[in-house]
Amino acid sequence: MSDLRRSIRFTTTDDGVSIAYWEVGSGPPLVLLHNFGISHSELEWEVPSFASFYTTLAEHHRLIRFDPRGSGLSGRSETLTVDDVILDLEAVVAASGLDRFALFGVATMGPVVIRFSANDPQRITHLVLCEPDVTVASAEEHARYIRGSIALAGSGSGELIASFWTLLAADEDAGPLLELTRIDTRDSEYQLMSNQAVLEWDSAPSLGSVSSPALILFSKDSNITSLDQARQAAATIPDARLTIVDGGWTPYFADRAAVLAALSDFLGWGSPSDSPPIAAGISTVVFTDVVASTEVLDRLGDEAARTTLRSIEDIVAAAAAAQSGRVVKHLGDGSLLDFDSASDALDFARKVQIDLAEGDLQVRIGMAAGEPIREDDDLHGAVVVMASRITDEASPGDVIASDGVRQLVLGKSFEFEDLGERTLKGFDEPLRIWRLQP
Repeated sequence: MSDLRRSIRFTTTDDGVSIAYWEVGSGPPLVLLHNFGISHSELEWEVPSFASFYTTLAEHHRLIRFDPRGSGLSGRSETLTVDDVILDLEAVVAASGLDRFALFGVATMGPVVIRFSANDPQRITHLVLCEPDVTVASAEEHARYIRGSIALAGSGSGELIASFWTLLAADEDAGPLLELTRIDTRDSEYQLMSNQAVLEWDSAPSLGSVSSPALILFSKDSNITSLDQARQAAATIPDARLTIVDGGWTPYFADRAAVLAALSDFLGWGSPSDSPPIAAGISTVVFTDVVASTEVLDRLGDEAARTTLRSIEDIVAAAAAAQSGRVVKHLGDGSLLDFDSASDALDFARKVQIDLAEGDLQVRIGMAAGEPIREDDDLHGAVVVMASRITDEASPGDVIASDGVRQLVLGKSFEFEDLGERTLKGFDEPLRIWRLQP
C-alpha cells in the first residue's frame, strides 16, 4: 500500500483550504466521500476492509478519495457547512480534470453528494449513497452518536469517541481503525465545532432535483443511520433503487459480496461500451435549465410539478426535432441537446423561449460550439462543460452563446449583445459570451 500512499496530492479550495486526495485505478471516474471522524487519506489504507474495498473499486474505476476539510490530512476552516464541503469536492474535481463522474457518499456525506448532484446534474453519471444521512439531526442512531460526541469532545475524551467505530469493525480492522479514528478526532475543540455544525446538515429539499440514477445501500444491522432515511432518499429521487444487505455498516463491514453485486449491476461493471469514444465533429451543444424548479416543487407538490416539467421537456423535444437537433438526455429540470448547425441551435432556443414566455416557469439556455466526445449516446468533453457553465451565466429567458457560436453564424439573421469576458469555472482563460437578441 505504500505506493498508493505516495500518490497523495493536495489542492486548494476557492476559500483557501488545503485538501488532501488520492486517486488509483483507471476507467470511468468515481469520487468517494467518506464519513466524518473516520476519514484519513493515508491511514485508511492500513484498515484491511477499507483497503480491500478501494482495491476492488480501482479495478473498474479511476477512484478518487479525499479528506473533507477538518479531517485526515486536509486543512480546517472556521465553519463547516454543506456548501463548505462542496467547495472541497469542487476543488478535487477540478484538480483531477473531471468532466462527468460517478459520486459516492457515505453516511454524513449524504447531504453533500445529494446537494451537489441536484445543483450540477449534468456532471453526475451515477449517485451511490451508503446509509445516507439525508437530514443528519433526523438520522436516529447517528444523531445520537453525534450528540454524544459533542458531550465527550467537550470533556476532551477523544479516545472514547474513536472506540465507537471499532464496535462496527471486524477483528482484523479494529486496531488500525482505532488508530485512524484516534488521530482524526484528537482535536476535541475542533471536533466539538464540527459535530455541532454537521447536525444542521439537511439535503431533504434537494432530493427531488437529483436527476442521475441513484443506488441507496443500507445494511440490516446498521448502527449508523435509520432505514427511514434510506427510504426517504429512494422514494424522492426520481430514478433511485434501494438495496438492503446483511451485516453492519455499508460499504465496508456489511455483506461484501452483496455490496459488490449491487455496485456491479448499478455501475455496469463487466459491461463495457460496444463502441469506443469517438469525436462527434463540430457540434453546437445546448443546455436548457428551468429556473426555480425547486420552488415549483414546493408550491405545486411533486406530482403536479413533475407534470409541468414534463410538458417543458415535450416543448424542448418538439422544438429540437423541428431544427434537426437531438435531445441527448433530460436532466430533471433541464435538458442537454446537440445540433450539427449553430443556426439551428439558435432557432431552437428562440422558439423555446417564445413558447414558454407566457408560462409560469422560465428557462435559461446556454450553448457552445466545438468537438464533443460521443459515447453511449451521451456527450462529454470540454465543450459540454463550457455550455453548462455558460448556462449558469444566463438569466431567466436568456439565450447565451459562446463566441464560437457567434462566429459560426456571422452574416446570418442573428443579433447579439456582447456580455464581455467571463471567467468560467474549469477554464483558465476568460471567455467572451453573447446574449441572443429577440
